Amino acid sequence: MSTLDLHGTKHAEVEDKLTRYFFWDQPGHKHYTVITGDSPKMRTLVTEWLKKYEYKYWIPSHNPGEIQISE
Repeated sequence: MSTLDLHGTKHAEVEDKLTRYFFWDQPGHKHYTVITGDSPKMRTLVTEWLKKYEYKYWIPSHNPGEIQISE
């Protein structure tokens, strides 16, 4: 499993950071975790990007500040 922590990332940088991470830095993993923190806007940006690239994901009920992704 690979983890990307988006704490401190500006909303305008999220799409580029996700693209770089999933396609260049950490390709080929079966499971990923993205830490979004408590920001609903950050969660929305990440889930929209995941939908665009057809990743399967879920937000754990015990920790809504992270998103679990599987290919």
